[in-house]
Amino acid sequence: MTAFGLNATTPIELKKEDESRLAVFWKDGHKSLYFFRALRGACQCANCVDERTGVRILDPASVDENIRLVSASPVGRYGAQFRWSDGHSTGIYAFDYLRSLCPCADCQAESGPAARPPL
Repeated sequence: MTAFGLNATTPIELKKEDESRLAVFWKDGHKSLYFFRALRGACQCANCVDERTGVRILDPASVDENIRLVSASPVGRYGAQFRWSDGHSTGIYAFDYLRSLCPCADCQAESGPAARPPL
């Protein structure tokens, strides 16, 4: 769990902001904007990160600049699964992980650089 509280890791809405970004509105009133390419590059599934070593297999720089979010589905009460235009759909983004990826200065200061994967 990150340093964020429960309200900060409880989304109330996920929606496409435009053709390249996802907006997440959190219960604490914060709005996070994520570029699709950064989210796809941060996937933690077994196809993107080695399960035994934790070493990233997917080079985030190899993600197509024009990647699009096709759909988003809830996973229980703890996360979301995204389907991408490159056909990838196996990653689950836990809400605390998703909040830790928020690129805004306030969230980066709160979560610290150790919480975010190298992108």
